[in-house]
Amino acid sequence: MPGVGSGFYIRHNGLVHPVGGWRTVGNGNLTTGCPVNTTDTIDTGDDAAPFAIGNFLWAIPHEYENEAGAAVPYTIANHVMSATAAGAATIEKAGAGPFTKAANDPTTSY
Repeated sequence: MPGVGSGFYIRHNGLVHPVGGWRTVGNGNLTTGCPVNTTDTIDTGDDAAPFAIGNFLWAIPHEYENEAGAAVPYTIANHVMSATAAGAATIEKAGAGPFTKAANDPTTSY
């Protein structure tokens, strides 16, 4: 599903989340779930000043491949970002976070 951006993140409005290949899943159970054997490295890029208030939502469908090879949807992972006029960005995804970074913080790969 395309992302929905407003304010500072209006430039990301309509951005489509990349689709990756199938990943393996580790051991788990109905209570704790099963870990997906991958690292999420998605990056929406660095947005330059001037900063402003804004929000962005990617509703990312998650699927598994059944024994017949068909994709079966099972949940939506929301990727949510917000920005302040001072240049602080907050992000959270599927219950991880929120994580906040100011515009003058050191750069990281993800």
